[in-house]
Amino acid sequence: MTREDVPWRLKHILLIVVGWVVALSLFSMVAVNRFNIEKDTAYPWIIGGMAVEHKAWNPLTYLYRWDSYWYMNIATEGYSFNPAVPGLYNVVFFPLYPLLLACVSKILFLPMIAAGVLVSIISLVGACWFLYRLVAEQFPRVHAKRVVLSLLIFPTAIFLTAVYTEALFLFLSVASFYYARKKRWWMAGLFGGLAALTRINGIILFLPLLYSYLTTEKNNPDRPSIASIFLVPLGTCLYFLYLRISFGDFLLFFKAESMWGRVVGSNNFISSFVTHPAVVNSVLDGCFLLFAITMMVLTWRRLGTSYGLYMLGTITLVVASGSVAGIGRYILVLFPMYILAAGIKNEFIQTAWILISTLLFALYVILFVNGYWTG
Repeated sequence: MTREDVPWRLKHILLIVVGWVVALSLFSMVAVNRFNIEKDTAYPWIIGGMAVEHKAWNPLTYLYRWDSYWYMNIATEGYSFNPAVPGLYNVVFFPLYPLLLACVSKILFLPMIAAGVLVSIISLVGACWFLYRLVAEQFPRVHAKRVVLSLLIFPTAIFLTAVYTEALFLFLSVASFYYARKKRWWMAGLFGGLAALTRINGIILFLPLLYSYLTTEKNNPDRPSIASIFLVPLGTCLYFLYLRISFGDFLLFFKAESMWGRVVGSNNFISSFVTHPAVVNSVLDGCFLLFAITMMVLTWRRLGTSYGLYMLGTITLVVASGSVAGIGRYILVLFPMYILAAGIKNEFIQTAWILISTLLFALYVILFVNGYWTG
């Protein structure tokens, strides 16, 4: 038995994630304190350039960027919306993550940033553990350890430790798939419903769960109630119901999204070629989109319909929003990609994957911690 064949326990996952976080923090510390940065000119809507000289030795401060402000704003002040005053409002962000921030901060007496990073890291450990278990049990020919490592070197993996929803959503979605495979439908629906309370694309989990239920239970005379699967759309509906009660509009989320430049049917990709940084961002976004579509097709063929539906639904939702800006972050949670990556047999392709992914990961870390737009 080789070292790679020795199964990991939860403590091994914990050590891997902690070691990765420490290495990432040290690299971020160098990136923040070494560079003399200028304002980010990628897009005209970046207020004041955003990126500013902020030298600091506390790695927690590097993980509070962009959308982090909005999550902390919800955690401390709640939701707000004024239809009479056009602007950006925090109702476009779903409630579970900021709710956890507020609870952890109060219970453990932590600053809000520390609470957010703690929630993200704990969620990442959970995501890696369920992902490892899922692969080890369902795809025994794929090295489950490589799947976890492929996740941790993905170009936008910096978001997994930041004050963002990525780690939490990944944890909940992988857990939902894991329990669906076990035919524990109420657990699958519960985790899916919580994912739907975390991000709008959580509702996409309804499709693979429903498909899995119908295909695995169709010949079971004692099959459990299908109601468990409907916990997923219930999560989304609960937030929309809150918006109806608080602000009088069940569909307020979509109206607020339009104020953020995301309108169904529009396309801002070509118009974003304005500056040199914008060109680079747009090319990277285009590459991420093509990569995601390719992986979606391969996922459908090699991993099955349920995983393919999850990939297709998420990609479609991003493209339909009218902008693919930041798509590298949105596809970070599409964990079937890492199963495919770990299953690559060709040594040249596998080496190329690792090198390209690691180089882009370093680039995105440098950009993010210095306040540049990364998605």
